[in-house]
Amino acid sequence: MATTKWSTSGIEIHMNDQPILLKGMCYAPTTKGYSDGVPQVGDWFYDKCGCIWSSENNGDRADLAQMKDMGINHIRTYFWWRWQWPTDKDGTEWILQGGWKANGAPIFDHTRFLDECQKNGIYVMMGLAIDKGNVYTKSPNQQHFIDFYTDTAREIGKAYGNHPAVMGLVVGNETNDPSLCADINYWNITSGIANAFKSVAPDKLTMIAFQNDINLLTYTAGGKSVPEILKETIDVVGLNIYGDPTYTLSVYNDRQVAANNGANAMPLIVSEWGVGGGKNVENPKYNDVTFNFPKTRVEPGGNTVPISPLEGPPYGIALAKEFNEEDFNTANENMGKYINAMKKWPFVVGTEYFEWTDEYWKNKTDPSILSAIDSGALQLDQWGRYEFPYPMPPNYTGTVEYRIPTQVDEQDASASPDWPEECWGLFGIETNPNGPVGWTELGYMYNPDQLLERPTVGALKALLAGWTVQNE
Repeated sequence: MATTKWSTSGIEIHMNDQPILLKGMCYAPTTKGYSDGVPQVGDWFYDKCGCIWSSENNGDRADLAQMKDMGINHIRTYFWWRWQWPTDKDGTEWILQGGWKANGAPIFDHTRFLDECQKNGIYVMMGLAIDKGNVYTKSPNQQHFIDFYTDTAREIGKAYGNHPAVMGLVVGNETNDPSLCADINYWNITSGIANAFKSVAPDKLTMIAFQNDINLLTYTAGGKSVPEILKETIDVVGLNIYGDPTYTLSVYNDRQVAANNGANAMPLIVSEWGVGGGKNVENPKYNDVTFNFPKTRVEPGGNTVPISPLEGPPYGIALAKEFNEEDFNTANENMGKYINAMKKWPFVVGTEYFEWTDEYWKNKTDPSILSAIDSGALQLDQWGRYEFPYPMPPNYTGTVEYRIPTQVDEQDASASPDWPEECWGLFGIETNPNGPVGWTELGYMYNPDQLLERPTVGALKALLAGWTVQNE
């Protein structure tokens, strides 16, 4: 099984010395009833989760085969671990004790997933979910977390660096707070993790996916500009851009590609973009004078801010509904506009659409809080809210937040007034008619949730078919 060789040349990405255009997908197929923490901190790509993405067995959902049919040739994951997280203790405790270094520490096997990707012509950027608070914040525990992520990057490279479906490693998603980007330690730590991977997988690429803060290219750290540092630290820049990308891409061209006579020119992947499949709608109770729901809240720091009528839990009471035909037509038109804006720039070497399936788990209340409410230990106020943090720390002097508990279903809106994340996928999901997701005694998943195709699927397929590596 010959490996693939990946490299960059100026603003191009090459696979086996030939330019390639990445028609990608952000892939985090979290099923109903689960979250990014369970099972195994978001890693749905090890061998025992095959019923979601494989087409090998009767009853498999065959996500990867469906991506191939759409013209997808690339995916980015948000999680990809080498060592299995413990189920009998807190993950932080495990890291502080160096649990991954213990003899016989159990590991994940992602070979089956990568083989399935290879079969379907899909190349993978494996996502390393950097714990920003612990990795980049000075504390007595910081070095333990740096060691863990550095070792994880290295061992991922050792295990999969020769697999032909592997494109490289994403060193974190949306870690670019302004205070961090202006700190050379942020870049040194990130570089150390990236270099650990490259030291054992030199023919693969490294990438960071940033929030769409184009001002980061104006920062300096350690006497160097961020464009210079990026060029030295990673191979590919990723920017998560929602809405029209025209302005962001123009600024990237001016500050990273064309500036300094092109010395810092790098290829860019639009690492998140999309149009969604639903919207928040106002709950009739919001303006019901008999209900008298609060219209403001106090943020940490003391600022009073409004609670929007389109804001869902934890603070607002908006509902969510899937787009109707007219909404989908508008969304699909916007999708075409965004693709066309990307195609204009030769440095845009690929995109990663957000996302494959809905993410119901993002607004879910912690089960321990739900249990406390059910038992009566945590009282709700007249509007159905609870005080957070819970339990309240002794001598607490911070701002008390008032949250609305939610189990998350189709009627719970996103916390953001902009869109409900439970309607953000190309596909909706529903429980398998044969029963909910279960696990065999050997830990293999069965009865994966079923995909519900939205009109955005066909629209994206048509747009990708018209985009070639030459760029327009």
